[in-house]
Amino acid sequence: MNHGIYIAAAGMKSRMQALEVSANNVANLNTIGYKRDRVFFNIFNRVNGTPVENALADSSVVDRTAFSLDVGPLERTGNPLDLALAEEGLFAVQTPQGVLFTRAGEFSLNSRREVVTAQGFTLLGERGPLALPPGGSIEIGQFGDVSVDGVRVDRIRVAHFADVNLLSKAGNSYFQSADPAAEVRPERLTVKQGYLERANVIPGTGLADSIRNMRSYEMLARALRSLSRDVNQRVINEVGQV
Repeated sequence: MNHGIYIAAAGMKSRMQALEVSANNVANLNTIGYKRDRVFFNIFNRVNGTPVENALADSSVVDRTAFSLDVGPLERTGNPLDLALAEEGLFAVQTPQGVLFTRAGEFSLNSRREVVTAQGFTLLGERGPLALPPGGSIEIGQFGDVSVDGVRVDRIRVAHFADVNLLSKAGNSYFQSADPAAEVRPERLTVKQGYLERANVIPGTGLADSIRNMRSYEMLARALRSLSRDVNQRVINEVGQV
């Protein structure tokens, strides 16, 4: 069992996983509220493992993938139902799967005058699903207070989780919480009306990550081919001597 072949193959797998993550970040560059993912590597070692596990010792493997909740660039739209969070927090929305959370504040009104996401999920206020009475002027303050024609309607439910490890991605820029009881109101809250938060992906960095992972993959592939040729040649030589 050639130790180098297993290490090269494991490295190729981990780099392909990292390439998929970086490529997905770049693909979501223009997705409102998208949060970039990062890959963390580790060295695989297992004491008294199986023969395959022992052969993989000291190889590079993906340890975990985590997302960053850093605030992305804010873009002014002027739409009164476009909302962005300039600091901490996540908007809470009601979905068929329960309450999910998002930084994507591209809201609109449905036929029942409920404030909904692009997927039709209802934005939650502190009193429940946020619905607006008929009126002209919609004003949303720094702390999420919603008024229509000067009359306060509700306050937007904005959630914060001190431990981001409680959150996991649920698709379409939504997050789900493993512990609903851990939700609190953000201490630093600034709701900006008429703005949207773009993805927190840095274009140059995302592209550089993709190129770096591709080059590492190609280098390991060349090493694997070279090691395979050496093994095959050794087998041919040894068999020829029998």
